[in-house]
Amino acid sequence: MSAIDPRVSFRGVHGAFLGAVACLYAIAGLNTLNLVLVRLAGRRRAMGIRIALGSSRAALLRLVLAESLALSLVAGTVGLGFEAAPWPWNPARTGR
Repeated sequence: MSAIDPRVSFRGVHGAFLGAVACLYAIAGLNTLNLVLVRLAGRRRAMGIRIALGSSRAALLRLVLAESLALSLVAGTVGLGFEAAPWPWNPARTGR
């Protein structure tokens, strides 16, 4: 009998898992982009009024970037809170 190298037998599973995680991150990123675009489309009238009142495009861009930054900071804080919580399936946090 020959010994089976466990690194070789799990290499395909590891790659599949990394691929699934990459797809999950891509879907999450596209979903966030879609939410930001829908939010901007909903604010189209308000931005038109700001332009009519003399606001520059740079000021509008700063407004949109500030809102996006605030949204991403809140989402990142919530994500870090979930990661740091002692969930039963998170052995790094429960000491198992």
